[in-house]
Amino acid sequence: MPELTADAFWCCWWGFLFVSTAAHAYLGRGMDSPIVSTFFVLFAAIASAFVVLLTWPFRWVLKQFFRPKRSKNAARQTGSIVDWMDRIPN
Repeated sequence: MPELTADAFWCCWWGFLFVSTAAHAYLGRGMDSPIVSTFFVLFAAIASAFVVLLTWPFRWVLKQFFRPKRSKNAARQTGSIVDWMDRIPN
């Protein structure tokens, strides 16, 4: 089998590139709604992530001001709920 030289390779390459016929890739009417809905969902996800990142500092500040304050002597639960229930007098 004869070897393919570089000139023959490039000649075939450019020939296939410019002489090839049109590829008829018709998606049909049924593909319109899935493609549009996919792009809409992608846009909605990116937009919601952008909004969350923009509002993050404001939400943090509001949480710091309006969070109920604990007293210094506030009781805190220690241990699991089973341990806590065992301490309840019968």
